[in-house]
Amino acid sequence: MKYSPSGTARLAKMKDYPLAGKSGTAELKRSADEKGQENGLFVAYSPESPKLLMAMMIEGVEDKGGSKVVVEKVKKVFEKHHKDRF
Repeated sequence: MKYSPSGTARLAKMKDYPLAGKSGTAELKRSADEKGQENGLFVAYSPESPKLLMAMMIEGVEDKGGSKVVVEKVKKVFEKHHKDRF
């Protein structure tokens, strides 16, 4: 799998279990000049086990690292799924 070296989704990379995923942040504000709530999103699946696809959104991630917090939680689910398979 290819990962963007600067992208947030790269944090989901696992040594022996490939994931394909996309992260994002939804900014809830009226204009570009104001601060507002941010919702972090991440959707991922493993091409080796496509029966499991996970999408997660966490509200209010602006002070928690943005979508990074969502990627880390989704990765934990896939790590458990992979561990339980073998």
